Amino acid sequence: MIPASLSSAIIEHSDDAIISKTVDGTVISWNSGAERMFGYTASEMIGRPITRLFPSDRLHEETNIAAQIQLGEKISNFETRRVHKDGASIDVSVTFSPVRDASGKIIAISKIARDVTASRQQRLAREARELREKNQQLERSNRDLEDFAYIASHDLKTPLSGIRSTALCLEEDLHDTLSDESRKLLSMMRSRINRMEALLDDLLAYSRVGRTDTAVSETHVADIFDRIIEVLSPPAHIQVRIEGELPVMVTASAQLEQVLRNLINNAVKFHDKQSGEIVLSAKRVGDFMEFVVCDDGPGILPQFHERIFQLFQTLKRRGEVESTGMGLAIVKKLVEQQNCCITVQSEGDGTGTQFRFQWPLQQSMVDGKETAHD
Repeated sequence: MIPASLSSAIIEHSDDAIISKTVDGTVISWNSGAERMFGYTASEMIGRPITRLFPSDRLHEETNIAAQIQLGEKISNFETRRVHKDGASIDVSVTFSPVRDASGKIIAISKIARDVTASRQQRLAREARELREKNQQLERSNRDLEDFAYIASHDLKTPLSGIRSTALCLEEDLHDTLSDESRKLLSMMRSRINRMEALLDDLLAYSRVGRTDTAVSETHVADIFDRIIEVLSPPAHIQVRIEGELPVMVTASAQLEQVLRNLINNAVKFHDKQSGEIVLSAKRVGDFMEFVVCDDGPGILPQFHERIFQLFQTLKRRGEVESTGMGLAIVKKLVEQQNCCITVQSEGDGTGTQFRFQWPLQQSMVDGKETAHD
């Protein structure tokens, strides 16, 4: 058995703060380690509430810890924060032990606290460094994947053109001898070549996001709208119109045009009624323009709202609507390049769909990259 005098000497000269308190939180002993750690002398703390050391957002801990100890729970290596006499925050690791009388009743609680501020900062720095390294690895992987997509889709277009030419030559040379079944197969081949070319074009467009067409200039969005209508040439039964005025912006017009063109084209392509309307509108929200593309088509069920922005996803069979499933994925990537997001509102009940996204009102070029003004 360790003599009481030796035990007291060990406690007094420990580098850790060793403190005893009553069940209700009043300090009854305070060693020199506690003085060094918290800056208060024993005379300043004995008889005072232990919560004097607690930050305002940690006061609840005293009640919770006391309740846990009364239930017989052992609390060790509990990391929390305390406050030095000078107001500085201290990260501590704490172990609590009950002190019982002869009948087993808890009459006090002893606590050993160790300053872990330095080790915690080292751990946080290490975790931050590891996170940066993982982010860098992810960025490299993304760049490698985009490079692969660009090279693969670009290089695949050459043999695909060769296949198209071969099929055309066969059809011309054997025109008089082809059976109906052979003509059908050649027609199917041409259709699939067209689909593959469209897919490669969209894959190239996806891999080019942030690489090309980033030139910033004064842009009249109304002019963009006119070009989109001219290129898409929507069917007569679908009216595509502007609601209100469209802004003049300093932005990467090619990227904004691609977003609007894909959204409007998507609305036209999937419209399933005898007559329909697609409306483009815009309003200023702080330093951004909020664009809305709204249609009165079939809509999109809520469970598919996330899926539609993924690569190669389409909600209709290939035979029903000619689509690569890339249009909205490109839209999402372009919008996120602007540190913005795109949302969809639709119930899929035939009452239409609304796509909403924000775009920086004014951008500038810094180191070859477009940036939004604050």
